[in-house]
Amino acid sequence: MARRSGSYKNYKIFILYQGKKCKCKRFLALTNKCYDIHKNDPFFLAIHSFALELSGKKEENEEVANRALKTNIPNPSAHHALSLVYINTARIDEGIQVL
Repeated sequence: MARRSGSYKNYKIFILYQGKKCKCKRFLALTNKCYDIHKNDPFFLAIHSFALELSGKKEENEEVANRALKTNIPNPSAHHALSLVYINTARIDEGIQVL
């Protein structure tokens, strides 16, 4: 499972270097296609939540990032995705308390 998650992480890095605005729909399409198979993998959920954030789906991003963090496995990508929700919804104080 870790090997697959690494592939998603590499794709995430590729998206960032290519320019997130033009590639975010493709990124989300990829994670949506893989969702049913990997929906219980916290590392995949972190990548999926980031794809949701880039696509402007902040509410869904928050839900998925929180699910990724419920496993109590160190997951910096999930913290990053969740922090973007708090920043982009002007909930900085709440984000500080949660994170």
